Amino acid sequence: MVRSPVSGLALLAGYTAMLGFGASQPSIPADNADLTFWLAGHGLTSGLGGYWQASGVTVDSGNSITVRPVVVNENRLMPEAYWEAKQEWFEPSSNYANFLVTANAPPGESDSALEWHLAALAGRPAHVYEFGRNTIAVWDRKLLTALG
Repeated sequence: MVRSPVSGLALLAGYTAMLGFGASQPSIPADNADLTFWLAGHGLTSGLGGYWQASGVTVDSGNSITVRPVVVNENRLMPEAYWEAKQEWFEPSSNYANFLVTANAPPGESDSALEWHLAALAGRPAHVYEFGRNTIAVWDRKLLTALG
C-alpha cells in the first residue's frame, strides 16, 4: 500500500498543531502545591500524613517540608510499610514531627482514621485547621514517640 506524500504532510501538520495547542495551555500546579505553601507559611516543616499528602508535599517542597507517610493497620497507627518509606524517617531521636495532614474530601478519599488514632495516642491536637481538601492537626509535642 503506497501513501501519497500529501497525506504524510497533512498528518505531520495535524501533529504539529496539536503539539502547539498543548504547549500554549497554562501549566497546572501540582496537587499539593497550595498545601505546601500553607504549611510553610505556618512554620510547619516536619509532620505525618496520608500517603498522597506525604509524598506530594515532600517532593513539592524540595524536601524542605517533610511529611512522612503513616497508615492505620490492624487498628494501630504505624509508619507506612511500602518501599517508598524508610525506617529512619520515624526515629524519634533524630526526627521531629508535630503535625498530621489528612484528606477530608472527597468522601471516598477521606483518611480521618489517621487523626482519630493519633489523637488516641498523643492526646488532642493544640490546633486543627481546614485547608482545601485537607485537615491539618498540630500538636505541641513530638509525635514520633507515640507511634508503635
